[in-house]
Amino acid sequence: MIKTELSLCLMAIIILTGICLAGKDSKDFPKLTGPYLGQKPPGKTPVVFAPGIVCTNGKEMMFGFFKKDSIFIFERIMPDFDKDWIYAPLYRTESKNGEWTKPRQSKNTGKPWFHAYPDAPEGTEIFFAWRKNLDGSGPTFDIDLWKVVKTSSGWLPPQRLSPSVNTDGFDSWPSVADDKTLYFFSNRKGGFGKSDLYRSKPQHGEYRAVENLGKFINSSLNDHDPFIAPDERYLLWCSDRPGGYGGNDLYIAYKQENGEWTGPFNLGETINTSANETRPYVTGNGRNLFFVRDVNSSRDIFWVDAKIIEKLRPYNL
Repeated sequence: MIKTELSLCLMAIIILTGICLAGKDSKDFPKLTGPYLGQKPPGKTPVVFAPGIVCTNGKEMMFGFFKKDSIFIFERIMPDFDKDWIYAPLYRTESKNGEWTKPRQSKNTGKPWFHAYPDAPEGTEIFFAWRKNLDGSGPTFDIDLWKVVKTSSGWLPPQRLSPSVNTDGFDSWPSVADDKTLYFFSNRKGGFGKSDLYRSKPQHGEYRAVENLGKFINSSLNDHDPFIAPDERYLLWCSDRPGGYGGNDLYIAYKQENGEWTGPFNLGETINTSANETRPYVTGNGRNLFFVRDVNSSRDIFWVDAKIIEKLRPYNL
């Protein structure tokens, strides 16, 4: 997400040095120019993003485009990967002089994504999800939300958000609006389902009060992976609630004039399938909707024209 603040959820830790992603060496990599790795813009039907370049025989998940869509970061798990899921490697490609570089694995080891502070887009804050301790120790099921701030002298040490935001469980996938309102999901006690969507508005720069988005957004099952529009006009997320097309589906809700949300709308059979659709993400220009689709042992990044967001909007909004 490209805006004043970068909201980024990452629970991966880098374990290897940079390796090539496609082809045997750099000279085999095709020349890619233009926006979004030079890929043909999608239409109304989702298609795999950058097949053979980003999406291969591994399991890929995206974290986003940054610095005015000039940097793309994604995760890949190859079939022979035998580590804990938090060790999934991240890859990075960027547009230099109008041409995209070959995606390479991060050269940093033993750190989550926040090691890449210099690659942050415009803004001075990065939000991410990680374990209880920065060294990676602590139970995998206990994930907290963190923030790192940039000052005139550089990046400050990461700080875990307050205990009212973080619980003894899974608090993850931060998404931040332009007014700094923080959206995330949590499996904390007292929700409507197994995991719910929450938000927290900063007070004097601190996130303390946490609000459940309510029963019109949350279900009795799992609601997670929120994406909030920069101006909070709409909220995207995934859920395995009853009535969908199978597995996790993508849903959207729109903010009304009174500040309340409309009931959720399923994005429909063009987007959702009997497989799992998760991690919705809209590019900074609002034109493309990305998401991840799991089918059996495969996982790919898909993209589609984001006009569906306005198509589903109720006429009275």
